[in-house]
Amino acid sequence: MPLRWKKKFGQHLLHDHNIIRKIVTSLKLSPGECVIEIGSGSGALTEFLAAEPVKLIAIELDPQFYDIFRQKFGSLSSVKLVTGDILKIDLTELVPENTPAVITGNLPYNITSQILFHLFEYRDMISRMVFTVQKEVAQRITAPVRSKDRGILSVISQFYADPAILFPVSRNCFFPKPHVDSAVLALDMKPIPDDVSLDKFRKLVRTCFGKRRKTLRNSLSRSAGLPDVKLVELESEFDLNRRPEELEVSEFIDLTRAVYAHENMVE
Repeated sequence: MPLRWKKKFGQHLLHDHNIIRKIVTSLKLSPGECVIEIGSGSGALTEFLAAEPVKLIAIELDPQFYDIFRQKFGSLSSVKLVTGDILKIDLTELVPENTPAVITGNLPYNITSQILFHLFEYRDMISRMVFTVQKEVAQRITAPVRSKDRGILSVISQFYADPAILFPVSRNCFFPKPHVDSAVLALDMKPIPDDVSLDKFRKLVRTCFGKRRKTLRNSLSRSAGLPDVKLVELESEFDLNRRPEELEVSEFIDLTRAVYAHENMVE
């Protein structure tokens, strides 16, 4: 039965073997590691990963690929197929305890941010992630301070990880060919402060970028509803006339601490 491309899954299968080899090299795999591939599809990347001395868990949502996967990899004890939506999968049920996972895949363009935010919830279980994403999304994730691309996705991603664009990927490397180019993005997970509420940090970042042309003062007074007395207190430590894209991640952390100074910050 011929494959049917489903728009709702955002399917564009990477078929360039040179690019795939570079992705596998970028994972910096060690023997015995647990690797999770998101969206195994027809198995192009899976085939190269299965040749590595690792435990491979492939996650696939589209049923039309299940039989293809079993035919190619069903005889390999080191390779496991998990059927379902990555956004609904609990990684604690897949990854052995005390075994940091390496995660990779060609992410659907339309839900890249959702997948990243979902994976960040399992930050303690992940050491490194290498994904093929839309080039513009990669630029947003890695956007530096004062960049026009800097926003919520930039700050949240850089809070949890050190992201870097490794190399570009032409649209010609996919089938069906997308209308945009891609890039391979690496995210090395890093420790986060244990005295800052993650919910409050994310809430503050979203509040500040809610009206990105507004200053921090306007965003905090209107969207967060902070009283003038609190704003005066904050101004002794922060320049609230700046816009959110001008702040480093560390400054958002300090601002979160200051805004919620009188609340319990630890979850």
